[in-house]
Parts: sequence; structure tokens; C-alpha cells
Amino acid sequence: MTKDIFWPACISLFDAHVHWEQRGAFQPKRNPARQESWLVALGIISQGPRSRKQEAGARENLGWMEIDRGAAPSDKNKALAAKKAALKGVNGQKARKIRTSTTFNRPKTLKLARNPKYARKAVPHVPRLDQYKVLKTPLNTESAMKKIEENNTLVFLVDVKSNKRQIKDAMKKMYDVTALKVNTLIRPDGNKKAYIKLTADVDALDVANKIGFI
Repeated sequence: MTKDIFWPACISLFDAHVHWEQRGAFQPKRNPARQESWLVALGIISQGPRSRKQEAGARENLGWMEIDRGAAPSDKNKALAAKKAALKGVNGQKARKIRTSTTFNRPKTLKLARNPKYARKAVPHVPRLDQYKVLKTPLNTESAMKKIEENNTLVFLVDVKSNKRQIKDAMKKMYDVTALKVNTLIRPDGNKKAYIKLTADVDALDVANKIGFI
């Protein structure tokens, strides 16, 4: 430390000590050795330069040594913490999402129904599997006639791609009868045959006469 800085630093320390001692905030213990050291420091300071220019320069260079004469440090820290919390707001703490799976899945977003602005085809396709295509033709073989008489069951050749539910719906639409049960099989020639058992309140023989294949 150079001579120009040393003396102003000592002056600042001594002035601060005197100020706080006068206010009663700082009461040094009455230690003879400490009193002697302060007297020695006072004697050294009194012998040093006391120009205002040097004192101003020392105070500017050693501004960090100035003592805050405002609120107590604890109150100041509390005020700063409260200010920081007020500026930050209540939503400053980000909540962490709890994950219970090791895989990530795409969220299920909104899927709207199609709303085309124009038809892609000028003429729509004819129904591919309506009641007229599901039921192809009734069978009137001996085994089929035996089923009609004994089991109240009609036998039809149906479309290969049709299922039992479609066969029931086709019977309801075509002949206005309710099918109780449907059994199907595919014959060796590739056609599908359906055994359609009717409810007890409907006679299969009457339905066969209405259809006209017996």
C-alpha cells in the first residue's frame, strides 16, 4: 500500500470509530492494550497529512469501508428478501411432473370428423354389402327341407364376406322376420352357407312359401 493511500485509510477508520463511539453503538472493552493501540494510532494519524484532497481521494477509493447508518443489517436483508419475493410472484416455483412410467407417449389431441369441401368422386359406389348382396339364394335341397320342417331353420347361400350379424339384419329387412341364431360354413366349392333358425312365433315353412322356393 502506497503512502498516499495508507494515511487516508487510517483517517477513515479513526473517523468511523469516533462516530460510532459518540452514538453509543460501539463500546470497546476497556482493555489497556487496546487503549494504548488507539492512542498510538491517534499519534500516528496526527503526524500524517490531513489535506482535504487526500481525504476525499481516500474516501472515494475506500468507499466499501463506509458504515451504513440506515437500518440494521438483519432488517435490511429481510426487506430485500421480501422485495425479491414480491417481484418474483407466487408462480416462481415450477412444479415438477411426477412420472410413473419409463415410456413417453404422444398426447391424445383433438381429432375432428372429416368435413370435405367437395366430393372426391362424382358418383358414389353402389353398396358393396347390402341386404340384396348378403342373401344370394335360398336352398331347397332335401336336407334343407328337412331343416325347415323339423328345426324351423332356413338355409341360404350368402356372400363370403358377410358375417352373422349382417345375415340377421338382411333377414329382418328382406322378409321382416327375426333370426334367433345363425350358423355358417364355407362349402368346398367356395360358397358360404348359412343356417338361419327363426324364433318360435314364426314358422319357417310359411316364410319359405312366402319366398316362393317350395
